[in-house]
Amino acid sequence: MKTMIASLIGQLLLLPMVLLASMDSISPVQKGEQVSDIYFKEIKGNKILNSHLGAYKNKWVLLDFWSMHCVDCIAGLPKMELLQEQFGDQLKVIVVTPDKQKDIENFWKRFADKPFAKKWVEAERSMSFIMGDTVLVRMFPHIGVPTHVWIDPTQCVHSISYANTTTAENVRKLLANEPVFLQEKKIIEMDFSDPISWLDPQKQISDKVRYYSFLFNRLELGHFMRIQEPVMDSTRNLIVGYSCVNNSIVDLYNLAFKQRGGVLGGQPGEIPLNRILVESENKSRFIKPDDAESFAWRDANNYCFAAKYNVNNGMDLEENIQFELDQYFKVKSRIEKRRIRCNILKGFGKMSKAASRSKETFARMVQEKGKLFLIMQNCPVQTLYSYLNRALVSANSPLPFFNESDSIEPISLKLPWTKTMDAASIAAVKASLNDYGFELVEENREIEMLVLTDMN
Repeated sequence: MKTMIASLIGQLLLLPMVLLASMDSISPVQKGEQVSDIYFKEIKGNKILNSHLGAYKNKWVLLDFWSMHCVDCIAGLPKMELLQEQFGDQLKVIVVTPDKQKDIENFWKRFADKPFAKKWVEAERSMSFIMGDTVLVRMFPHIGVPTHVWIDPTQCVHSISYANTTTAENVRKLLANEPVFLQEKKIIEMDFSDPISWLDPQKQISDKVRYYSFLFNRLELGHFMRIQEPVMDSTRNLIVGYSCVNNSIVDLYNLAFKQRGGVLGGQPGEIPLNRILVESENKSRFIKPDDAESFAWRDANNYCFAAKYNVNNGMDLEENIQFELDQYFKVKSRIEKRRIRCNILKGFGKMSKAASRSKETFARMVQEKGKLFLIMQNCPVQTLYSYLNRALVSANSPLPFFNESDSIEPISLKLPWTKTMDAASIAAVKASLNDYGFELVEENREIEMLVLTDMN
């Protein structure tokens, strides 16, 4: 009888959660508002507990909205585990996910014997989870995961923020009631096809506006996605403008030189950073320095730009955008030839004695005795160039890269490789290339560059 009563009480404790999940009256809880005492099943390793938010009153609660399909969420679990251990009874971290318990269990089975996933699996077993959630996600609507909801000891919402600003130092400040910066997520609905409606949401005058151009600072949309949407003239099926949200200055100039990207070594609209020459007293407003904090840099150097022009073709459109951007940012932009230090692939290429005589064509990474190799069989030299280009970018080699080899026959070779390239890895690749008749060298070349100069 006691067992039956205990079971019944347990079911009643879960009843509010079940009722809430079936109600359409759940409304979002805003910053500063009190959070209802929600009941839930707390899953921790092999244990399943009946719990509720009220059980954690007088301590900080962090709801980590999570998904097993999110790489950053998975990689962040050890960090959450460490914070829970470091701050003990002062902080309660709960991982919240709509994913079902059975699906998550099957998911982790795939990583059980993977050395690289050891810390993830260990953290998952020690963390408190709410699985199959349909309620909290409605109480705290957000875009993208991981999203962190902070609930203070009085059970009021302190903030809904990005996971990147959840650090030990910020937790310490929260506990000490000191000022703290948590990059908050906000949801702003925008019609990207009608940028003028951003300024005139009631459309009292926007329908009368024929042409426009405006610029304002970065908007917090709950994600970091860069948006570039064309504005169409449906009568002519012609792009007559763009709506751009949270773009860097370089992103916007890519748009202004969209059709000219081919002469700069990239695809149309994709000008490589190594073909952009910034001649400015403040280069950091164009390209983020390595030591700059990402959130702060985006806030200061990302913009929303929207424009619609009376144009007849794509080149007219780009020239208008270029002119507008130059005026807004006090920049003189142009494409011109400059003598620049470049990486050059040279040589005729030759078949190694050990090269296979198979007619099979492939290029792939192969692990041999704990070492990684790039093996190419009967491939054009352009394939080698593509792999080398990615490797140089990975090794933080910002120089333009050109293929000046004279090899026209398919090549077969085997090069030492690493998942993350650095100067030592590139040096090993260069040495091995010599065995196959190629050279990877640095030389000066006069090439077309997109030049951005401070306007006098």
